[in-house]
Amino acid sequence: MRPHTALPFLLLIGCHLQWSSADIASLLGAKNNFQMQMLSTILEAQVNSKLENTLKSVPNKTCVSHLREVVQGVKHLTFWALKMFDSSTKVPQSMLGGVEMNLGNYEECVGLQDISTKHGKFSGKYCLVRLCSAERENCTYNSKESGAVIGEIEKKIALADGIANVQNLQPDLEKMVKVSAVHIAVCMPSTCSGNDIEVFLNKGIQQVTDVMRISVDDLECHTFEEPPYGLLDKLTITFLLLALLLVILSTAYDLKTQDHGERRELFLVFSVHSNMKHIMETSTEGDSLPCLHGLRAISIIWVICGQRYLSEAKAPLINKLDVIQFAASWDNILVMLTPMMADTFLLLSGLLLAYNFLNRSVVRNIFDYKSFYIHRFIRLTPVLAVMVLLQSSFLSSLADGPVWRMMHPQDCGSTWWHSLLYIKNYFMPSADVTCSAESWYLSVDTQLYWISPLLLIPLWRNPRRGRQLLAVVLGLTWLIPFIQSYAQGIVMPCKYLAQAAEVEKSMNNMYYATHNRAAPWVVGLCLGYILHRLSVGQVKVRINKPMVAAMWTFVLLIFFSVASGLNSCLRLETEYSSIENAFHNATGHLLWGLGLAVVIFACIQGYGGPVNHLLSMEMWQPISRLSYCMYMVHLPIQMFDTSYAKTFSYFAHSTVVSKFMADVPLTMVIGLAVSLMFEWPAILLEKYFRKERIDYCTYNKVLVAEMEKYRDMNGKEKEKSIS
Repeated sequence: MRPHTALPFLLLIGCHLQWSSADIASLLGAKNNFQMQMLSTILEAQVNSKLENTLKSVPNKTCVSHLREVVQGVKHLTFWALKMFDSSTKVPQSMLGGVEMNLGNYEECVGLQDISTKHGKFSGKYCLVRLCSAERENCTYNSKESGAVIGEIEKKIALADGIANVQNLQPDLEKMVKVSAVHIAVCMPSTCSGNDIEVFLNKGIQQVTDVMRISVDDLECHTFEEPPYGLLDKLTITFLLLALLLVILSTAYDLKTQDHGERRELFLVFSVHSNMKHIMETSTEGDSLPCLHGLRAISIIWVICGQRYLSEAKAPLINKLDVIQFAASWDNILVMLTPMMADTFLLLSGLLLAYNFLNRSVVRNIFDYKSFYIHRFIRLTPVLAVMVLLQSSFLSSLADGPVWRMMHPQDCGSTWWHSLLYIKNYFMPSADVTCSAESWYLSVDTQLYWISPLLLIPLWRNPRRGRQLLAVVLGLTWLIPFIQSYAQGIVMPCKYLAQAAEVEKSMNNMYYATHNRAAPWVVGLCLGYILHRLSVGQVKVRINKPMVAAMWTFVLLIFFSVASGLNSCLRLETEYSSIENAFHNATGHLLWGLGLAVVIFACIQGYGGPVNHLLSMEMWQPISRLSYCMYMVHLPIQMFDTSYAKTFSYFAHSTVVSKFMADVPLTMVIGLAVSLMFEWPAILLEKYFRKERIDYCTYNKVLVAEMEKYRDMNGKEKEKSIS
């Protein structure tokens, strides 16, 4: 790999100004303190015919004039011209460390405003241009190809126990140059379009080397400008202000009339005073499943932590390849297990769905399809719609930076309906930077909810047939991903670098696909049915101590096997056959769901010990109730922080943990605001208009009748009073 292939801007200017190789070498060897005398000596050379030939290729004559002004300004050490040169990338650094972006100085460039020249005024225009091999048809960054090459290099380093012991990296480095697209920053006159800059730089670089070329995208060029506010932005702001006004008026009405006997219930739905009481309630009286609050709260905090690590790994890093070593270390296995939290939430969703459905069916003895689906839509859609609206409007232009448009969703205008129709998981792009990316999970959960009556009604009407159907479906949740993975040669998603070219197919077919993520949800249905039978039949399960010890040993073995399999997968030197990939893809989610189901069962039945004490602590309840809103806002918060980056950061525990500690309270506060303004009012409005009332006398009679039926069947249940 020749040195000049990574130095386009510096060599281009040097070529135009007739710098000698010694001049360039002195610049490359210079430290942070620039020697102005040396620079002045170097820049004494006059602009030659090479620059004129390069400028003639640029179609925009105003741009040509201003480019001449920039070069002359640099030659004469004009301060604004030096700042344009200074803010551009000089020497791409840490390429062997995986650095793909060299950001220069964004603020220094766009801060140059209204520069007056004899050819008119212009401002600084910051462009993050792509430098790639001339052999490539397009210069867009291909994460699959470059990731695979970096993976091969890292694998050789790992197997050789350090870079010093690697025998020959030259072929891999040359291949990396061919497939990679390194981003470098250039500061140009604002009168130049992206095409003008591309033509100018490529014409100049051809005089230096014929193996590299530059590509410029107008979307990656930035000038200082006030964020534009269109009609959608104004409507969004108006909508938020109206919602805030409703909250203020409802709260004022609540406080003013709280001592009155008769109050209009409709006027209280937006009250912060009343809704806050519901959210902050910590009483466990009447709660038959208290451990679920702790499980849900810990899971959402775990998700925020893991997502912060992932967000930082995507940011411009000086030590990009350290992320691979981080992922493969057992020390960090808890972070790498974060994706399993989606299985935790799916398990809880299936459990509560079956438990509540069957309990209500006992009382009403009827299934109202309309209410079943309307309730789900009202429960999720208001918050989701608000988040999609925010990301579609002013949030996308709230800030700017070198990587803002790359890492912040720009596709909401065309893809918003994927989220609102709950089909986002089947329309995920190859990159995770998409509108409301977090809604993929809601799509999976909702699609399973849509088909749940096919399993729940048989469990209610004909339990024996229902159990048989549930067992068949549970088996299919393992068999279908196994067959699909084996037939299509799908690797595990965790092989994101070692086999990066296959990861997109793996994510779309395995990670996001509902039919391949259903296993923990079906396990949750099974557990919900069991808990329902125990509740209605008033059965007290008695397990002796050896069986309890065996049960918890089983749980530990399951979790260890899942963690061990994931850690093995993340090691670059580990390679799997097609059948091994298929087995891992089909088994991991099912095992996690089974292990967690045993934990929940043990806690509810009184065999949880300290685990149940931890999960049932009252402090988890407010976080549990806010978990949905916290989930919906945590990713935009973290992506805003990452997208706003204007310089390199260093990937380390200390950096990530400090940000995570700020993420949790911030996510809770914003999640609480969203819940008070949209989630709880929607819930209360649904209850108000449905006028749902339950005859608890009938409820108790039905429960007694059910208990008598189960007593007659097995003669072992002990009757308990029902109050």
